[in-house]
Amino acid sequence: MIKIFVGMIFFITGLLLFVAFEISAILQSFDLRGVFVTNALILSIVLLLVQLFISNKKIVNVFASSFIFIFIFNLVNVYNHQIVMMPLEGIVDTYRKNNVIEAAEQYSFANNTLYYQNQTDEFINQIEEEILWVTNICSDVFGVNTIPGVEIILFDDIELFQLFSFDDSLNGLYRSDQKTIYVLTAGENDRTIKTTLSHEYVHHYFYSLLGSQNIDVTQFPLWFHEGMATYISNINNSDVEYESYGDLSLKDLYYPKDWRQEMQGDNNPYRIAYVAVETLVELEGIEIFPRIVEEVKSGTDIYTAIEKLTDMPFGEFETILQDKSGYER
Repeated sequence: MIKIFVGMIFFITGLLLFVAFEISAILQSFDLRGVFVTNALILSIVLLLVQLFISNKKIVNVFASSFIFIFIFNLVNVYNHQIVMMPLEGIVDTYRKNNVIEAAEQYSFANNTLYYQNQTDEFINQIEEEILWVTNICSDVFGVNTIPGVEIILFDDIELFQLFSFDDSLNGLYRSDQKTIYVLTAGENDRTIKTTLSHEYVHHYFYSLLGSQNIDVTQFPLWFHEGMATYISNINNSDVEYESYGDLSLKDLYYPKDWRQEMQGDNNPYRIAYVAVETLVELEGIEIFPRIVEEVKSGTDIYTAIEKLTDMPFGEFETILQDKSGYER
């Protein structure tokens, strides 16, 4: 009886700590990544203790095992920068977004909704023109013009924007789970803002396209996602800087953790990805994008698809990238 009582105290204490962290996140706008991992750790330890004290209760064993799994699974996902939120985390995130939306002005066009503060009508018209332009480009490339609308939130407050960003170095991001684009306007010139917006919209278009065809977005490496978004958003820009490709392999830029590692080093993976995608277009034309999608949809992995469509081994393709970027072997 005493063991059950002690076990229940551990259990209740753990739940109270969990709720306290969640309320703090809402009221004080804490970074949810730290809150999330802390909550998972607290619940795992607490429920393990409960399991030790009430080992004959199968339901407690199930709870303990479940939360241990959640903690390990999400720790791996945080390491990979593929943040998977627990239900209350998602509620807090939605709460924040709704607060921003409620305080913002709203403008709707072509099934899209724009939220903003402290912007001129002229600038909002430019944003609309940019979205319509990139939508037409994507539709021309992929032949699909039935992509669902997107919510766009412009931030003139850096600290507020960073609450929604997984990386403080970013000035824009797309959340596919919310079908929402977040773009920072503070401290950025109009051209950069519009290019960032177009870049993120390409992500929205491509994710929606893949979803409509039941294709898993992770079948495409991050270098392809980012390279294509950078290429299309700069299709009329001849000033994009190249990055020395070096001895880096594109296969080292498949996952978010790989991308972040390169971001912390000397290489700019966005420029490397841009060079790779631009070279694909130079070799086979911009229609190579939908052709790669069709190959992947049929069950071919992307590297085999590229080899097939370019008629060369992938290693030879990477040699072209090295030469193009001025890498000296």
